Amino acid sequence: MKLTNMQADGIKICEGAQITAVALTAPDANDQIRYAAALLVTYINKSTGGQLFCLSTSDPDIPSDIHRIYIGTYDPAIQTEIRSRLDGLGSDGFIIFPYENSIAIVGNTSGGTEFGVLEFLERYVGVRWLMPGPDGADVPYHTDITIPLVPICDEPASLSRHFFGTESADTSIEWARHNRMQDTIHFHHNMSELFNPQVFQEHPEYYPDGVLPSHPDNWQPCMNDITARVAAQRIITFFEQNPDAISYSLGINDSQIYCEANPDHPLYTGKINSIGYLDLSDVYYPWINKIVESVSEIYPDKYFGLLAYWNVYDPPTKVKLHPRIIPYITDDRMSWIDPVKRLEGHKHTERWKQAAEHLAFYEYLYGSPYCVPRIYNYRMAENYKYAKDANVIAHVAELFPNFGEGPKPWISAKLQWNPEQRVEDLLNEWVVRAVGWKAAPYLLEYYNFWEYFWNTRVFVTEWYRKWADSAVRFNFLDLFDSSYLQAVSDEDLAACRLFMEQVVFHAETEGQKKRALLLMSTFEYYEASTLSYMRDTQTPRPASNEEALAILLENSRTAEIAEKRLQWLKNPPEAMQLMSPNDLFSFEGVWIWRGTERAIASSMAEWLDHSPDPGSFLSQLNMYGGDEEPIAVRNYARLIAAQCNGGLNLIKEGSNYTENITWHWTENPLTQIRTGACLIEEAHLEPGWYGAIIRLNVTEEMDVNATVNWYFHLTNEAGEIVDSVITGRIPLATTKGDLITLETIFEVGVENCKASLAFRVYEIKPGEQLDLAIQDVALYSLNLKLA
Repeated sequence: MKLTNMQADGIKICEGAQITAVALTAPDANDQIRYAAALLVTYINKSTGGQLFCLSTSDPDIPSDIHRIYIGTYDPAIQTEIRSRLDGLGSDGFIIFPYENSIAIVGNTSGGTEFGVLEFLERYVGVRWLMPGPDGADVPYHTDITIPLVPICDEPASLSRHFFGTESADTSIEWARHNRMQDTIHFHHNMSELFNPQVFQEHPEYYPDGVLPSHPDNWQPCMNDITARVAAQRIITFFEQNPDAISYSLGINDSQIYCEANPDHPLYTGKINSIGYLDLSDVYYPWINKIVESVSEIYPDKYFGLLAYWNVYDPPTKVKLHPRIIPYITDDRMSWIDPVKRLEGHKHTERWKQAAEHLAFYEYLYGSPYCVPRIYNYRMAENYKYAKDANVIAHVAELFPNFGEGPKPWISAKLQWNPEQRVEDLLNEWVVRAVGWKAAPYLLEYYNFWEYFWNTRVFVTEWYRKWADSAVRFNFLDLFDSSYLQAVSDEDLAACRLFMEQVVFHAETEGQKKRALLLMSTFEYYEASTLSYMRDTQTPRPASNEEALAILLENSRTAEIAEKRLQWLKNPPEAMQLMSPNDLFSFEGVWIWRGTERAIASSMAEWLDHSPDPGSFLSQLNMYGGDEEPIAVRNYARLIAAQCNGGLNLIKEGSNYTENITWHWTENPLTQIRTGACLIEEAHLEPGWYGAIIRLNVTEEMDVNATVNWYFHLTNEAGEIVDSVITGRIPLATTKGDLITLETIFEVGVENCKASLAFRVYEIKPGEQLDLAIQDVALYSLNLKLA
């Protein structure tokens, strides 16, 4: 190679903080190429403080004495060399090719060119997009940038890589794009579109029971030759109208309602699959094959993604899938830390390898909504290596990035591109680039603690065993149950706080300090979540007035922390935006608790009956209930005093709830597990603080493993929900004579508010029955100090 106007060791595009190059794109460059060029210009300028300009190759004023960085194009003199190298790469492959006084960054596609620009910025400028937001990128300062005279060719190990949860905020979208995530293969729930009932109003026979569905997606189409032909024609029309689309989704709806699930249907199998559901794989996959075979006669180069999920989780036994079909196998592969589940998962994957030419992995990689960092970087890395060996060509993850988990999302993105990278190197690089050399060891200790927690301690918890040992289970670990927090001790939190305080103290540059503070704030959310969660489900009976008052103060502090966490969730501060909490108030409020779950007001009322000096106890309560006390202490003291000293119950006297409890049931269509809601009272309240207590009695022995909580809405005069009162779920004791007490303290913030007092029970499985009576219920105003 001839060297002209450059040093023998490379092409110097910046010297003494002066830019000595120009970026060039073709006159007809598309939007993606222009985006990639703008990215290159932005970060080189940010790194050097200089000014790199981007021009068109047709511009007559391109300086002749300056290096040229071609983006998506190249010097015509090297066309043969470029094409021969690119021919050995896939559609997303790229080459960075230095030649004389120029550098070509070009891919087989516009996406490949963008990946090449990102590689150039990471490799030669040192840019790292660690997490979203204005402080998430680490851009080193350079006075000199030299590009070695070594061609770089690369391509991803998988053709599609996507994180759910990176589609909403602009910063998350940019972060994912800069880390080379690319959603190429369509695979998700799509039968509601393919068989849109509005399109097929004249064909109710396409649907279960021959009835046109009223629900948008709680059904599957009937799977027969007629619907296969209809589906194929719909897809052919789609590709005619969208010639650039490379894939179409044949993913089932999120439903177990199949025509073929009817025992009277001729294709009913009666077989149960490996996760405990009716196995319909030998119905669904032959039907999918027919569709794809028809479409592929006209469009042989298209892909068809789908979900190996619920009733079609297992591979078919009667057919091998068409080679253009890519099944996304849905699993929470953190469970592969457990040798038993890892063996099961590997065997399941091997069975799929016999049934399909290409595979994809669908991960439950959360992230939010877990309430402590769910870190398992080393197992995650092993899983990606295994995936490559198993011919997994696409990845997707329900991540909803939780950057309180630090490097986990970044490492995942890196390993999806190249699973051969060492996880130790990636982990160390992230912590150093995030907070600097001095702070990095403490941040690494923090993440190592949580890796150890999820790799060892979690697997002996009831939370894990309940999922792992269930004959019928979700594909994912039970994120709706936060009882794994019971395995986190106050000592654990204290150690983690010390680590994070050292991180903040030792961070040096402005960017490092900002990232350290952001990460510290995410820890404070985890800390508040754990401290306010009912890790101890029992309230000990006090042995003295002093001990009773200590319990009051301790639980007041818990309620105070819970309120702070609740406000974070309602109005997320900047750091919380890093955690992508989504709507934690959805899913029946499973991630909401108020720190009042242990029912201490009732316990204190019982203590009053045993106290040798009840007058002194009430006097102390009266003191703590004063207006000058912290609001959480004041409210708790007033609630206890109301219970102990006959406070005014705002529930009308004479109400009798013990005879007739009216339940309103909802059922999960996938699991048939029911949730029951029981409305107690509709109270009209003025602004201020209130306390509610209910006691439930088990009238007969029941064999249920359920939970129960307060769950009711506050509405304004217009009937609009202005707030929801949701407490953490407590176990529903089920032995005859058991007494379950629910307490909550809540604030009304609007005039003429209506509180629809209700409680709920959860996880009632098919065939299980409740037999509860309401022993008593009370609602107290906490706005005035009791005399």
